[in-house]
Amino acid sequence: MHVKAGHNESKELKKSFLLGRLNSHQKLLYDLVKERREVNSGELWKVYLERCREIKKPPIAMRTYSEYMSRLIEMELVQWDRALVRGKVRVFCLSD
Repeated sequence: MHVKAGHNESKELKKSFLLGRLNSHQKLLYDLVKERREVNSGELWKVYLERCREIKKPPIAMRTYSEYMSRLIEMELVQWDRALVRGKVRVFCLSD
């Protein structure tokens, strides 16, 4: 019982540490995935651009967006699966 509680606590500490290391655009992308629970890559890009306009922040380039999402996956903050549509569409959700 204590081991399980300690494990969960360490996962939360790691998550908060990693979230603290994100830049503002990475944090915004993470928050958008969190808000939507499950979102495909194209829709996430559109919502990201809309949010940047709302908060008057210049958006990153699409290439940088791809790199940031790969980094969030690498950090195990976000996970992805291939969408059931044609093309290279991914579906993002938060990691457990």
